[in-house]
Amino acid sequence: MNCRFILLFVTCCFIQPLFAQPSVNLIPFSGGYAQPVAIENCGDSRLFIVQQRGVIYICDSLGIKQSTPFLDLSGTVSQSGNEKGLLGLAFHPNYATNGYFYVNYTAESNGNTYVCRFTRNAGNPNIADPGSELLLLTIAQPYPNHNGGNLEFGPDGYLYIGMGDGGNGGDPQGYAQNKLSLLGKMLRIDVNSGSNYSIPATNPFVGNTQYAPEIWSLGLRNPWRFSFDPLNGNMWIGDVGQYNWEEIDFEPAGTGGLNYGWNCYEANNSYGGVCPTGAVYTFPVFSYASSMPPSGFGCSVTGGLVYRGVQFADLYGQYLFADYCSGIFFAANADAAAAPPFSFTQIKDTTNNEFSTLGTDYHGEMYVAGHLSGNIYKIRSVNCAPLARIINSNLPNNLCVGDVYTLQALTGNGFTYQWQLNGTDITGANSATYNATQTGNYAVKVGKTGNALCSSVSAAVSLDFKTTPTPQISGETVVCDNNTTEYIYSVEYVPGYLYNWSIASGSGNIVSGQNTNSVSVVWLGGAAGSIQVSVTNP
Repeated sequence: MNCRFILLFVTCCFIQPLFAQPSVNLIPFSGGYAQPVAIENCGDSRLFIVQQRGVIYICDSLGIKQSTPFLDLSGTVSQSGNEKGLLGLAFHPNYATNGYFYVNYTAESNGNTYVCRFTRNAGNPNIADPGSELLLLTIAQPYPNHNGGNLEFGPDGYLYIGMGDGGNGGDPQGYAQNKLSLLGKMLRIDVNSGSNYSIPATNPFVGNTQYAPEIWSLGLRNPWRFSFDPLNGNMWIGDVGQYNWEEIDFEPAGTGGLNYGWNCYEANNSYGGVCPTGAVYTFPVFSYASSMPPSGFGCSVTGGLVYRGVQFADLYGQYLFADYCSGIFFAANADAAAAPPFSFTQIKDTTNNEFSTLGTDYHGEMYVAGHLSGNIYKIRSVNCAPLARIINSNLPNNLCVGDVYTLQALTGNGFTYQWQLNGTDITGANSATYNATQTGNYAVKVGKTGNALCSSVSAAVSLDFKTTPTPQISGETVVCDNNTTEYIYSVEYVPGYLYNWSIASGSGNIVSGQNTNSVSVVWLGGAAGSIQVSVTNP
């Protein structure tokens, strides 16, 4: 969270009109939490809810909160200050086997940032081993605010750490542009090697002594929630502004080395801070004025996520985020282009619950936490239609009559399926897969169980089951064995097939035409000979 008081972001795209699609509703899912700041899953049906004052709780797929905490660090974590506390949680990509998870917190003893590894209890997956703490990284905090705190494993398997500029106001020490400071940066470390961690060889400043090697990117004020698009690995960052602008930064997958400008710029507007000579800045893909409606949209951005769930087709590929102060939600179509510009849309204006973080379950369905209310809400589209999609890639072009090709629909919880051939329902084809045997255009209609009006139909895919021709050879039947005369043999030509000729009996050579429908043969001996051909679909 951030002072202004929790997060902020900046504008370089236009806001589409209010009520533009998509639109969402917030459905109460789980409650009874104190200042929730992170929602994570470990690859199963549970959600892990991080409370700012140091306690992590689990709730199940029905939203029922377990009474026993997964981990209680309240005796270690800062218990005061709007922006201090337990601020981040990330599960190791191999958590199911190694039980490792990572937290980011400010310590009660000195206010500094600690990034640590813990291990789950060997006998009970619903509790952690509090004595397993391994300190990876300590970062001194000069002020009590702008701590960042988000942790995420990237698609590359490395741990990314979002760090604020250290606080006060305006970054008075110039940490965000200080190349040797870890404050005001996105960091990347390898937690699978080295003494506690190592520096990935592909970090952008490795070998450059002017930079701390942990730095992935710089020039951030307070990155309050960043995320990776699970489809393509692009990074989205919500960076809290100072006085005037809130911003969303975008980083194409694997880019690294970018400078987002703070405190020389606030969003893409000059701020007047430390501006290193020759620096090249990457400006936000979106920013908005940090003032409350009707003149602005809020005062502190909560960075969000790209929706890759399957329950709501119109949300698929949308980057959703919110403002902490106003409760306004925005969306941008992350699939509209490979790179900026993106069009951002205001999709909901709620009663402010100080929305502090967004998270997903292991199906990719999205949730948001109310820092003020202590409630977790499920985000649902007002359009109930699920995502209908046939996920087969590289459809074959060599299918023959008699072959079977299995089509696979994208699956989800609580779905019904109806396969169609040339726009007509196929009787009995009601599972997520279908074994196709006929030429035609196939689609799948996906619905919600118990709601006949809530469905969508996928784009069609075309399959062609070819009939292999039966060749009838024409050509000379009486031949001379003079070793020189070429005799022509042919069959009817059918496009798309290979013709494989061979000498069935007698002695002869195929001179030319192999793999075509007509060949030349020279017969060599006095015995009777014959030729044959097989026709195949390549």
